[in-house]
Amino acid sequence: PWRTSEIFGFVGLGGLYHFNEIFMNHLHSKGIDLWLQRMIFGRDKAEQDSRSPTVVVRRNPAIACVMPQTLLVHGTRDKIAPIEQSENFGATLSAAGVSDVRLVLREGDGHNDPVIHGPLLGENGAAREITLHVWRWCAAATAEAG
Repeated sequence: PWRTSEIFGFVGLGGLYHFNEIFMNHLHSKGIDLWLQRMIFGRDKAEQDSRSPTVVVRRNPAIACVMPQTLLVHGTRDKIAPIEQSENFGATLSAAGVSDVRLVLREGDGHNDPVIHGPLLGENGAAREITLHVWRWCAAATAEAG
């Protein structure tokens, strides 16, 4: 079994971090069925909140002491997950005391661009950004281990 102390970084890509009616209505306007969303995100507010990372951290700020360094990458043209999802989650993590939270906004990128469309078209800026962060995290963990 692994321990949270063995996780030295988290990368969130165009993430969904707060499930609520406003967000679910947004997804519904994009064609994602509300019934399906409720099965995934929760049937009511209490269940949605219990599955929303932003709400969980707000309610339990002590979680920050076991949270790893965090890199949130979000495209400015993401039509699925509004940028506010990453902005609010990053701010919540920082306010709770997570030591290293970074938000990278990829100008002009859509929801899948950093990992699908960009690399297929030879644009690897997001992959490079993620790789450099992971490399720094690994180097720091190795140096810390002695």
